[in-house]
Amino acid sequence: MTIKHICFDGDGVLWSGTNEGYIRCFHQAVAEVGVSLHEEQVHERAMVHWGKSAVHVLEGILQGYPLLVEEAVEHFHKLLVTDYFRDAAQAIAGVRESLAELHQSGGFTTSLITGMISENRVVMCERFGLEDSLDYAYSPTDSDDPKLQKTTGYHLREIMKSEGLDPSEVVVVGDSASDLVMAQNCGVSFVAVLSGNFSREQVLELGVTDILESAAEMPQWVRGRNREIEQGIPL
Repeated sequence: MTIKHICFDGDGVLWSGTNEGYIRCFHQAVAEVGVSLHEEQVHERAMVHWGKSAVHVLEGILQGYPLLVEEAVEHFHKLLVTDYFRDAAQAIAGVRESLAELHQSGGFTTSLITGMISENRVVMCERFGLEDSLDYAYSPTDSDDPKLQKTTGYHLREIMKSEGLDPSEVVVVGDSASDLVMAQNCGVSFVAVLSGNFSREQVLELGVTDILESAAEMPQWVRGRNREIEQGIPL
C-alpha cells in the first residue's frame, strides 16, 4: 500500500529553535526553585523524558528533589507562554512550501503531533503559515495521563482509525528517539530529519535508514517511496 498520511513532529521538524527554548525554560524553572544545575545537565536529563509532559520531564531533571517538582512546573508553564520561549522559534527553509505541496496534492493527509502545549502550537503554526496545511494537530502534553503521552502513539492511532488507514500507509517524520518510539508503537514507518535533535550518527545507531536533512525534502521522498511501492521494488 502506498503512503497516504504523513505525521510530523513540530520542534526541530516543522520549525527549529524551540527545543533549545524548552531547555532554557527548564533550566530557569529549576533555578527558580533553588536547584543549581548546569544547562548541559538539564539538557541531558530532559532528553531522557523528551516528548512527555513537563511534570515527567521535571521529575527526571530534579532527581532527589521530588517536593520541588510542582513548583518548578508552575514556573516552567509561566515561562512557556512568554517571548522568553517563543522568540527561540525559527522557520526551517522550505518546510512551509513542502507541507503546502503535500496537502494540496490531494493524495495525502497530514498531522502534527508535538510535545508543545496547544497554546504555543497554535502560535507557531500561525507564525510560520502551517495551519492551513495540517488536517490534524495534537499536543499530548496538555494531559498528564501516561496513556495519552506522545510516545504511546494514542493520537496517531486515533487518526488512523478516523481515516481508515493501514499502518503501511503512514509515515512519521521526527527528530528524536521519542518520535521513533511513537512510530514503532503504531507499527508505521519512520523518517528521521537532521534539523533538530538527531545527529546522523545517532540515527544510524538507532537502525533508521531513511534520513533527510529536513522536512522540506518530504514531497520528493514520499513520491519516490510510493513509486517504489507501486513498482513492487523491495523496501
